[in-house]
Order: sequence, then C-alpha cells, then structure tokens
Amino acid sequence: MKDAEIIVNINKLIDYSETQTGVYAFSDKKSCVVQFSSYVEKINQVVSFRISDEHTTLYHETFYAIFNKGNIKERFVIKTVSKKFHAFWFDAKVNGKSITEREYSKFINGMIMAKCESVSIFHKVFGLEVKNDEPIKVGCFTFYNAYQHKEQILKRTGYPSWDAMFESHSEFQNHETWISVDIDAVDNEKAYEIACQHFEVFQGMCQFIFDIEGYNAYAVCVLNDIVPTHDRCYMFSETHAYDKGESGFRRSYNIEIQQLIHDTNHLFQHLLNRIFLLDKNVVNNRLRNAFATYGRIIHEHSDAQKFVMYITAIESLVGYDCPNLAELIADFLSGVISKNLEEFNISKEHFKKIYDIRSDVSHGSEINVLSGDLLYAKWYAMDLIRKFVSDREIEHFTNNSDLKTHLESKKIRLSMQRD
Repeated sequence: MKDAEIIVNINKLIDYSETQTGVYAFSDKKSCVVQFSSYVEKINQVVSFRISDEHTTLYHETFYAIFNKGNIKERFVIKTVSKKFHAFWFDAKVNGKSITEREYSKFINGMIMAKCESVSIFHKVFGLEVKNDEPIKVGCFTFYNAYQHKEQILKRTGYPSWDAMFESHSEFQNHETWISVDIDAVDNEKAYEIACQHFEVFQGMCQFIFDIEGYNAYAVCVLNDIVPTHDRCYMFSETHAYDKGESGFRRSYNIEIQQLIHDTNHLFQHLLNRIFLLDKNVVNNRLRNAFATYGRIIHEHSDAQKFVMYITAIESLVGYDCPNLAELIADFLSGVISKNLEEFNISKEHFKKIYDIRSDVSHGSEINVLSGDLLYAKWYAMDLIRKFVSDREIEHFTNNSDLKTHLESKKIRLSMQRD
C-alpha cells in the first residue's frame, strides 16, 4: 500500500471513530476493533475512543501497511507499533484535524530513525550452577550467581545497593543462577522478544549436548522450569498390583557451568561463539531455529507432538519450498548423515515412512506415535544437527542457494555410488 493511500485510510478511520469524555460504562461497551481510554492534558479529562467492528478490514489493512514500512517490524513488536498508531490517530481525532503528508512522514520516520540503546535482559536459569568467583561470559551470554556476584550485578543494573534492588526485583534474593544477554534495540519489548529467542536457542543447545553426551540427569531451562513428562500410574489385575512410571526428561542434578564448557570437548563454547554471530550466515540462522525447536521438546508431554517437533527441527535445517517436500528432505537428510550408498538408501526409505507419520499427526489423522518411531525421529534430528555443527564447509555458507547446492551434491554423489 502506497503512502498516499495509507494517509487517506487513516483519515477515514479518524472520521469513522467516535470519542466521548469519561470512561465508557460497562453497559455502553460494544464490539469494537479498537477501544481504549486516555487522559488528555489539554482539556484535563479522560477521553474514550473506539471504532466499530464494521471497519475492521480497513483498520487491519492500514495498520499492517504501517507495520511493514521500512524496518519498523524489525525494530518494534506489533504491540508497540499499535500503541503508537493509536496515539497518533487519537491525537488527530481529539484535536479535530486530518493527517497531512508531513505529519504522516514524521510519524513513520520517528519509528524508522529512532536510535538504539543497549538493553540488558536478566532471566533465571534452572538446572545450571555458577560457582566461579566472577560471572562467566560465554558468547553473548553472561552467567551469574546472585549470592556471589552481587557487586557485579549491581554495577550492571545501576542499583545503589542490594536492598534497593530487592524492592523492585525480589527474585534475585530467591533464585541463585541467572543468565543475561545485551540486546541493541529501540523498543524494550523488542529487546525482550529477541532475548527470549536467544534463551530458547541456548536451552536447545544445552539439551542437544546432554543428549549426544548421554547426560540424562541434566536439563537446563530458562523461560520456565522443567517438569516431569510422565507421572506414575497404578496397575491392577487379578494377579498383580503395582505402579509404573517413565522418568522422561527429569532433572536430577544441576550441572556446573564449567563442566558444560569443558567436559563436552568445548562444543558448548564453540556453538555459543558461532551461532550468535551478527552475520548473515544462513546455516547459523537455520541452526538457531533447529535448536529453538529442539529445546521446546523437553516441555512437551505428548509423544506425538514431540515427534512432530523433532521433524520440524530437521525441516529447519534441510527444508525448502518444493512440490514433494518429503522426498527432498529425505534426500538431503540421508545425503548428510550417510557414509555410503547402502546407508543412503536405507535412511531415505526409513525417513520417508517417519515423515508420513509426521504428516498424519499434523493433519489430525493420527494421535498416537510408537516409542520406537519417536526415538528414530530424535536420532535423525541429533545426527543431522551434529553434521551441520561439524561440517566446516556448511559453516561458511552465506545463502540458501549455496547450502542447497551442497546438499544436492552430497545426495547425487551418494545415489550414484556403485559397489
């Protein structure tokens, strides 16, 4: 949508909207696409504002045209842009004016040209311990022990004392291990959104390392703590009475950060230093998406959903838009993880069957997944991620076409082998 059309639409929305002084009574509320109240200093009163549902299409088309202007959606979350748009629109309505090209440009450029600042986001970590005298910095993350690193936390957060910090952030007194990341952003909400994406990737990397190293007693989580995936059940028959349960993912111990860094052949540190580089490396983008999905699986109860998520992690690495996606992914996956033609053919045919199950689950025709099929999906995801992490050629690709050519080449070389 061109700027001139957006301006016309905003002025239509101004005309269609209605205001009244005071807050709408509950009995006076109706179905509206936008409805809020705001204090107007000029008249020293609260003014309520709304536009009815009959203008929903016009509103959404206009708003999303603004949201997609320039780099706005990369710099702000949709909620922030919505608030700014409503305030801009509200001000024009209250002051009885129409939006001009100049006013519109000022509004848009105010978001596009807004300056970034560094925002430090701290979050609790579960399943991890930091015992060092100083905070540990690995990649873009810093890990703190709130009881040992009070001085460093105060310096980073700007509070004059620990007691002053507790007045607003009491959780620092109740939880020991924290992770922080610095994000350059215009919008604090966008900084938080990006930080949460980073935390999810970090969580997935930890779980991947635990799985390949066989560390079954550990689980590191950031956005929420791990819970048992299965409770115990009680089984009765004429001849037996007993209880049964599966441990699933259950954190038995916390892992010390230095153990995570050094006892995994430095894979953890290598991944953190590599994956969060601010470059346009397509493989790093794909790995971030794969790890984010992989990390969410430990919070999922349903085996069917776990199964789908393992396949989604695989798709993140080797998926492309094409008419026969299952065939393509089976080719690429098998080409990467196989050493010879026999392995390639077996992996390809078996994975196509696994992928068919995924399609059945996703389309609602299947809700049960056998434990063996779930384990195969996990193995395929782990093998593929491991290959992507270790392949030095893949690591340096900067666009999808290079990666796709490489995957096709591996597939062709293996499929053309002869005994």
